[in-house]
Amino acid sequence: MRKHRFTALLTMVAAALVLVFSAASPAWAAGNVVSDSTSNLTLKDVESTVNVTGYKVIEPNWDNDSHSPRDPQWKWVASVRNWVENNDPSSDPYIGTDGAVTESFSKMNDTQKKDFFDKLAAALKNKDVAISSAFNKQGGNIGAVTMGEYIVVIEDSAEYVYKTYAIAIEPTFNESAGAWQLSASTEVAVKRQKLPFEKTHEDGQDTGAHKIGDEISFVLKATVPNYPQDATHKKFYIGDKLSDGLTLNPATIKVYGVKDDSETLINASEYTLVTKDAQAPTDNSPLSFLVKFNDASRLSAYEKVHVKYTATLNENALIGPNGNINNGYEFWTDPYNGDWHETDDPTTDFAFGIRIFKVDKANEQTMLSGAEFKLDAKNGAALKFVKEDDGVYRLAKDGESNATETLAVGSGVDVKGKLVLKGLAAGTYTLTETKAPDGYNIGSPTDITITAVKGQDGKYTGHVDGETEHGYVDAKVVNGKGFQLPTTGGAGTAMFAAVGVVLVGGGAALYHNIRKREQH
Repeated sequence: MRKHRFTALLTMVAAALVLVFSAASPAWAAGNVVSDSTSNLTLKDVESTVNVTGYKVIEPNWDNDSHSPRDPQWKWVASVRNWVENNDPSSDPYIGTDGAVTESFSKMNDTQKKDFFDKLAAALKNKDVAISSAFNKQGGNIGAVTMGEYIVVIEDSAEYVYKTYAIAIEPTFNESAGAWQLSASTEVAVKRQKLPFEKTHEDGQDTGAHKIGDEISFVLKATVPNYPQDATHKKFYIGDKLSDGLTLNPATIKVYGVKDDSETLINASEYTLVTKDAQAPTDNSPLSFLVKFNDASRLSAYEKVHVKYTATLNENALIGPNGNINNGYEFWTDPYNGDWHETDDPTTDFAFGIRIFKVDKANEQTMLSGAEFKLDAKNGAALKFVKEDDGVYRLAKDGESNATETLAVGSGVDVKGKLVLKGLAAGTYTLTETKAPDGYNIGSPTDITITAVKGQDGKYTGHVDGETEHGYVDAKVVNGKGFQLPTTGGAGTAMFAAVGVVLVGGGAALYHNIRKREQH
């Protein structure tokens, strides 16, 4: 009975802490088992860059002469005994005489096991328990480890939150050999929580095509970290950095807890919203806003957190494929060392433009100044623009006092006859000439269509069909000079006709005066 109890005691506890051992028949370590016999420990699914620290908290009470366990089979390591006595949640103690591990320790329910080992791990990391680490490795290849139970803490992951692990290195009684044997190797499959983060527009897309003045809706989708209950550091923030081409609308920021695809508005008292001088906790770089949750453990009822807000495309919007890139961020701390980590995801919003070239019909290489236009949207409403330079205009925002519908082509040497209109969305527009260059006829209205190009992935690229400059559609407006109606005769005929008109007029006046005198 004794040989079976020795193995079972730690195995029952370890199983509840997601230990997964190889199901294949083990290869036994050579020689008789002694107190310092080792097994080669490997943690599977652990990043090669993380720090793995193991603390030995239980050791075997082993008889090296008989190569078998004594009674009690397991003892708490001396330096943790006081902590175990002070944190034993059960009326049936986990620690007995001389530090013995009691059988009640193996009978804890899942909640008790999780709470106990989370608290012990936190105490070890905070040095509330004066114990040196048994091993400290980078990555999951730990190497030779002596018999006992270890609290394993995995830190410094940039992508995952790792749980606290209790790992048992224990011998097995081999019935056929009639001896205790220790596996030459022990593999443990570690479970970890990845923290995926996504930023999209409200329609689920991460690219969009817009015009200046459009209010664009965004969603930040963050996974709630599942921190160990008694971890020392449990901070969780969500932030965003808008490009210069977007203006945040702070009043629109709302925070939702999400479970089973159902959103619940989180009370503003659960977090601090920073919209002025916000900074990323990882490197103090500036952010447009930051949502700082007061206590990440209070979010445990949710799987995700969604932060929704709007921003307006403004006068600084870039045109074409460079786009207006803005990043969302999820920030979280390592539960034990407090180091900050981040995940980011961008969205890109594109705006477009039209380039108009006013040319002479007789020679289309000749650019003409002096023309004026207006641009109507598809619904017939005239668009207003703000002049930025000679022949350069950008779409006006609502309420701008210097907005105009009159769009004059450039007159300078380098921009003569050119008109650039910026900040437009994809669509069809009507360009109407309202003033022709001196001596030229006004041209007919022209429809101009901006067609935004998408890549094979269905995302906008910032290019437009037929562009010669990225993000711009070109239109050529041709003007011809006016002409005189045809007449007969030469210049002399016209002169004699004019003289005749004068003579006829003079004769009529003379006749009128003579008749007037005769009547008197």
